[in-house]
Amino acid sequence: LAPDKSKMSKSAGNVISPIGLIQSKGSDAVRYWAGNATLGLDTAYSDDLISVGQKLITKLFNSAKFAEMNFENLTDKIATAKSDVENGLIFETIDKWLISKAKITLEKATKFFENYEFNKALEIIENLFWNDFCDNYLEIVKIRCYGAKAFKYQDVILSKEQLEAINESQQSAIRTIYYVFNIILKLFTPFVP
Repeated sequence: LAPDKSKMSKSAGNVISPIGLIQSKGSDAVRYWAGNATLGLDTAYSDDLISVGQKLITKLFNSAKFAEMNFENLTDKIATAKSDVENGLIFETIDKWLISKAKITLEKATKFFENYEFNKALEIIENLFWNDFCDNYLEIVKIRCYGAKAFKYQDVILSKEQLEAINESQQSAIRTIYYVFNIILKLFTPFVP
């Protein structure tokens, strides 16, 4: 439908060219808008939803840059989140919480995808990404990700035990980011590949 919810038609002169949209707004933003549609119902074109899609792409890109920067600090080989939790490599409560939220989101999104309820899948994936991962988790663990190089430790003399605890906590955070961001990217793929 047109933005005013009227039917789009050439005779009404309110047709929006998908090619023009893709060229001006980007294919991922257009796919994001389309992913918000409910199967079997008409969907009105929305510049606002396209803008949200563009912001999502930017946030995903910035999150990926932050994650990649921290992956260089991984000291051990990556296995699975489950084995890292069992082996004590991921041990902080907030890290386990985020992994649990990601697993629950993955299970729910899979059910929505199987039932062709793509808009509902997108909604819970966005909630995991924006609210749990970006707004809460990354803001809380940013300093942990920097480890002993964090600004708050610059003028502090750390004992060997303190340094070891800081490094272990850093590894727990980075591993958690690795596993959860991987899940987030895979979940977003049908919408913003």
